Amino acid sequence: MTMITVMQIGALTFMTLLPVALSVILYMAERQPWTKKFSYGVKQAIIGVLFGLVAVLATEAGIPVTAIPGPCAAITALSISGLPTGRFCFEGFLSTNKKSRQAHLDGLRSETRTMIFYEAPHKLTATLADLSAVFGAERRISLCRELTKLHEEVLRMTLGGAMDYYAENAPRGEFVLIVEGAAPRAPEAVSEADALEAVRALIGQGLSRKDAVRRVSEQTGIPKNELYNAAVRD
Repeated sequence: MTMITVMQIGALTFMTLLPVALSVILYMAERQPWTKKFSYGVKQAIIGVLFGLVAVLATEAGIPVTAIPGPCAAITALSISGLPTGRFCFEGFLSTNKKSRQAHLDGLRSETRTMIFYEAPHKLTATLADLSAVFGAERRISLCRELTKLHEEVLRMTLGGAMDYYAENAPRGEFVLIVEGAAPRAPEAVSEADALEAVRALIGQGLSRKDAVRRVSEQTGIPKNELYNAAVRD
């Protein structure tokens, strides 16, 4: 059994009680005039995000996480996947046509949201190979099957690890695959010349040099003093 530190237990207890406490607070506050601007959906979204954090924390601590039966296998699997639940996209079954299948996956190369796929057991190994080829063997995945049933199984690993596992273990049952989204791309660096061009354009629109430099600095990340000195020399 995985050892859990006192800090992990404390954090898990706090995160478990926090949504409950917040639910009570929201319920008690519903009669207050200022809460009328919040819709029921907004309140439920807040609770949902907090419970999602609980699931992530628990899986990282090695604590089993399961879900109660629900009408949608995709959402049930997502809730216990241990992957980010804030934003996701449902991709369903991949096409059996090789060209369409590849085009579908190529369109997801830069997808930052958590992705949800369905797959049959006899196609799983081929699908894992295709996912790994597009997203990389180190991309995290949760493979969920038999959810809310006696033989429920959730495997959390990388795509490469999943390929190795199912090369030795025959897949059984229908799968819900929860795949981690791509890491957000860092903004491209802006050259000083381009930044100065933007400053000149703003000055031409009537802004003072100081205000133009401040705005461009905020947009590009170039230090304001550095950009201002360059603008003075320009």
